[in-house]
Amino acid sequence: MAAPSMANGSTAAELSFLEPPQKPDELGRFGYYRILGWLGRGGMSFVFLAEDVRYLRKVALKVLKPEFLTDEDARPRFIREAQLTAKIRHDNIITIHEVGQVGDFPFIAMEYFAGVMLAQWLEHHPHPPIAQVLPIAKAIVKGLSAAHANGLIHRDIKPTNIMLDDRTGQVKILDFGLARAIKPDVSLTRKGFIVGTPAFMSPEQARGGQLDARSDLFSFGILLYLMCTGKLPFNGNHSLEILTAVCTEHPKPAHERNHTVPFALSELIAELLGKKREQRPKFTREVIERLEAIEQDLARTASTVIEPSNRDTQITPFPSRRTDPDLGEALRQAPERQRPLRAARGWKSSLLLYLALPLGLALVFYGLLFLFWLLTRSN
Repeated sequence: MAAPSMANGSTAAELSFLEPPQKPDELGRFGYYRILGWLGRGGMSFVFLAEDVRYLRKVALKVLKPEFLTDEDARPRFIREAQLTAKIRHDNIITIHEVGQVGDFPFIAMEYFAGVMLAQWLEHHPHPPIAQVLPIAKAIVKGLSAAHANGLIHRDIKPTNIMLDDRTGQVKILDFGLARAIKPDVSLTRKGFIVGTPAFMSPEQARGGQLDARSDLFSFGILLYLMCTGKLPFNGNHSLEILTAVCTEHPKPAHERNHTVPFALSELIAELLGKKREQRPKFTREVIERLEAIEQDLARTASTVIEPSNRDTQITPFPSRRTDPDLGEALRQAPERQRPLRAARGWKSSLLLYLALPLGLALVFYGLLFLFWLLTRSN
């Protein structure tokens, strides 16, 4: 996660639900947790870097904001996120350590992942090589596959819900706050209220329709398009325009926006962004296999070298006088090195000259003699 900030930027009101700090490095106490700094402020919750004093381990502590404690939608959704995420054990999904409540405040204690949001990473790497994009994409789909295997749809796949450790390449999916069972469950969604992020919604999600795992794959397709091209496939000046674009527009193929994108990858993205669910891959397993095949093809292309046809022949770069300081000296010494060769060529040339001269004179003499004979005979 992003480096935590301390009290800078926090207000007394935001921290009023915490118990007073007991050590200089704390913002306060929350039950068994020492609050060490901020990791983020979500729409409905605060996320702190904390230390569990029982196990002496750092955690990301998510606490529902005070203004949502009585919200009929927010509190159940917050609890549901913990319950759903805790069901899944996978390397690419953030691990839940504990779900509980301190006073009136429900909380989720998650593993502390020392990385950055994919959104931040893309800001610093706006045009990452495709060879870097593919492992990240594969990890996201593997995480989604684990969620789908547990009967869950994430419904909010976007760059701010993906964490990346740039040093190790580890990827984690966060925030199952909008997740729901694949079987419809309308109890946590108000009638007529669309949840999610417009720019990353599937068409059926934008229309408030029934969802299945392929809705997450559409959102993943948008994310993959963004990673490959640096552009979102669907844009607008406000949410309604964006949702209209999601439902009606067909974006420019990824390989036309970025010529380094393999055609097979561009084709996969286009399928993921199919307007109808039937046009998209049905299973995450298929997407993973296709990403792996593209990755292998890319690796083979990168490692391809021209093999010499003769083992004794070596292809080496042609040096220049500027790049090879010894080349000038070698060229200066070349006349000296070529003297024996020139001497050998000299005596052979002289021998040929000595043989050719008498032969030539003889031919001239006999030619004149023959001409004289013809003249005398005619007279």
